[in-house]
Order: sequence, then C-alpha cells, then structure tokens
Amino acid sequence: MNIGTAYGNYTNTLQPLTGASAVASASQLAQCYQGFNSALSPINWGSGYVSPAISPNFGGNAVAQAGGWGNDWQAAVGGWGNDAIAQWGGGGNDLQRAWGGPGNDAIAQSGGWGNDRQYASGGWGNDALSQFGGWGNDVQRARGGWGDDAIGQRGGFGNDRQVARGGWGNDVIGQSGGWGNDVQRAHGGPGSDLIRQSGGWGNDRQVARGGWGADAIRQAGGWGNDVQRARGGAGNDFIRQSGGFGNDRQVARGGFGNDVIRQHGGQGNDVQRAHGGPGNDRIAQRAGSGNDRQVARGGNGSDVIRQNGGSGNDVQRARGGGGNDRIVQAGGQGNDKLVATGGKGNDRITQRGGSGNDTLRYNGSKGKDRVNINGGSGDDKAVLNLGKNYTIINDGKVVEQHGKGGTTVRLRGVEDYVVK
Repeated sequence: MNIGTAYGNYTNTLQPLTGASAVASASQLAQCYQGFNSALSPINWGSGYVSPAISPNFGGNAVAQAGGWGNDWQAAVGGWGNDAIAQWGGGGNDLQRAWGGPGNDAIAQSGGWGNDRQYASGGWGNDALSQFGGWGNDVQRARGGWGDDAIGQRGGFGNDRQVARGGWGNDVIGQSGGWGNDVQRAHGGPGSDLIRQSGGWGNDRQVARGGWGADAIRQAGGWGNDVQRARGGAGNDFIRQSGGFGNDRQVARGGFGNDVIRQHGGQGNDVQRAHGGPGNDRIAQRAGSGNDRQVARGGNGSDVIRQNGGSGNDVQRARGGGGNDRIVQAGGQGNDKLVATGGKGNDRITQRGGSGNDTLRYNGSKGKDRVNINGGSGDDKAVLNLGKNYTIINDGKVVEQHGKGGTTVRLRGVEDYVVK
C-alpha cells in the first residue's frame, strides 16, 4: 500500500491476486464488500490520481481500487479466468474503467462524493456488472459481451445518466433511479433479454429497446413526472409500463413479432401511447386516478386493443390496423370521451361508458365492422361516422338501415345519438 500526502497527486501500482486469497468467481463478489482487507488486499488508496498497472494472467484475478479526496482515475483489466474487480470513488470527480476478459467476471463500481464516470464492459463469459451512483451527477455505462450477462445500475443523490447494452446472449439489465432527475437507456442485444427500469424521486426519463429475441421490458415510474419509452425488437416481446405519483408519459411500440404491451397509469395525469407493429399484438391500457389520455393503434396483424378508464375524466382513442382487430373501450367514474376507428379489416368494437356523462364516438372504415355501444349510468351521447351501408339497432330495435351487408351498430343505454 502506497500512502502519499493528504491531498497530493501520486501514482499507485496494483498487482492482481492469485492463489487462495483471490476471488475466483462472480458468486464470491460479496466477499469484496464484507472484508476487502483480507479478500482483496492490498488496496491502493489514491488521493488525486491513480494509475494502476495490472498484468492479467490466466487464472482468476481479484482487483480492488479505492479513490481518495482528489480527482482519481481507476482502470482495471481482467484476464483469462473468472475475475473480480471492485472500484470505489472518493471525494473528487473520479473516472472508473473496468474490462472483463474471457471468463465469468464480476465487476462492481461505486461512485463517491463527486461527479463520477463509470465504464464497465464484459468479455467472453457470463459476467455480472454492477454500478452504484454517489452524491454527485454520475455517468454509468455498461456493456455485456458474448454470454448471458447481468447488468445492474443504481442512481445516487445527483442527476445521473445510465446507459446499458446487452451483448450476444440472454442478458438481464436492471436500472434504478435515485434522488435526482435521472436518464436511463437500455438496449437488448441478440438474445432473449430482460430489461427493468424504475424511476426514483426526480423527473426521470427511461428508454428501452429490445433486440433480436423474445425480450421482456418493464418500466416503472417513481415520485416525479417521468417519461417512459419502449420498443420491441424482432421477436415476440413483452412490454409493461407503470406510472408513478407524477404526471407520466408512456410510449410503447411493438416490433416484428406477436407482442404484448401493457400500460398502467399512476396517481397523476398520465399520457399513454401504444402502437402494435407487424404481427398479432395485444395492447392493454389502464388509467389511474388522474385525468389520463390513452392512444392505441394496431399494426398489420389481427390485434387486440383494450382500454380502461380510471376515476378521472379520461380520453381514449383506438384505431384498428390492417387485420381483423378487436377493440374494447371502457370508461371509468369520470366524464370520459371514447373514440374508436376501424381499420382495413372486419373489426369488432365494444364501447362501454362508465358512471359519468360520457361521449362515445365510432368512425367507420372500409371493413364490415360489428359495433356495440353501451352508455352506462350517466347522460351519454353516441356520435357515429358511418359509410353508405350500415344498420343501427337501438335497445333491440332497428332504427336506421341503409344498404345491406355493411357495418352494424348496436346501442344500449344511450340517451342521444348522432349520425354523420
């Protein structure tokens, strides 16, 4: 261990451990935190600038680096075995870089009191990468390699930026916001990946994208006004977005497979947008306790769209795509507005108003749609934009019929309707 002046800049030399005292696998990473003086000794404590010289060998290496009160630079390179690398920031604006080599490596980086930057990259193995923010505005970047990797990023007390990218395997990516206004970005690679993003106490922004596999993306808002964006890849993907306590915005888009998209509003006035891609997709949107806005659109397949209102005055808009789609809209306790538009196929559309004074609108399309509109318990109104051939049945009786074989609209519990 080299010890210089209290606040001076100097160079430390760090040698990897081998033998019985080395951490040989990712499962032993907990030892790095429990007793690093024995498991990872010696440790270099920098106080301004750290430049370790590491010579990887063909065994399992254990490396520990700790920053001091200055602006430190830490770099570690794993070897051909199962390596364990731990880096701790100090009181300055630190830079941490770690590369895992061939093997199942474990890398842990922790920020300190300054505005830190952390970079971690896995190699040819099943790696575990962990990054923890500190008290400053930190930047965290992690990239998986050729294996089934696990990436975890947690924000601290500042406005942090997290970027994670999976590699060629079935990867798991987890990102958690802290106390600031954080930005989270995650991209799955080739493989069936799991991406989890959760907001913190600030106004966070979450962006996730699936890769070439059956991916699962889960985004959860926090206490602020959050923005969530998710996009599926080439497989059959699952996307779930949940609002928090603020006014959140959720945007989801399916990829080239048969995708499932679920959006749940929170406590604020939320906006939900979902678009199914090529494939037979299922979209479900549920409003929260605020005045929410829901927009959903089907793709080229035969899609299912379901929208549910909450306790506020909600707006729901749904449009069918190129297939034979199923659209179900249900208002909640407020004065809701429901708008459904058929696509190119023969669609089935159901609209149910809730306990408020609702407006239910149907826009016809080129297909022969079957439409059921139930106003509910309030003073409701139906607005029908129909073509040349249609039939209207109100409370079991045919009230209007133009042509044959067109769209059929059934009304129930509607105090007034208008045909345009």
